[in-house]
Amino acid sequence: MGWNLEEAISYYKKQGAPRDQTALTGLLREIQQEHGGIPEYLLKQIAAAYEIKESFLLAIIRRIPSLRLG
Repeated sequence: MGWNLEEAISYYKKQGAPRDQTALTGLLREIQQEHGGIPEYLLKQIAAAYEIKESFLLAIIRRIPSLRLG
């Protein structure tokens, strides 16, 4: 079985995401590893799942040089 976004969201939620930005960053890194970047359509799904704004996720991505949209 391959990588699954819903499972990843659930796992990182148990780790404290989105309150814990380290956990949220872990999710973003995992997505980037799976997709070669962080697709914007996945940002929409993450924001909806965690009930946060996409702009918050974009701010985290901009703040961490190793993260990139893709």
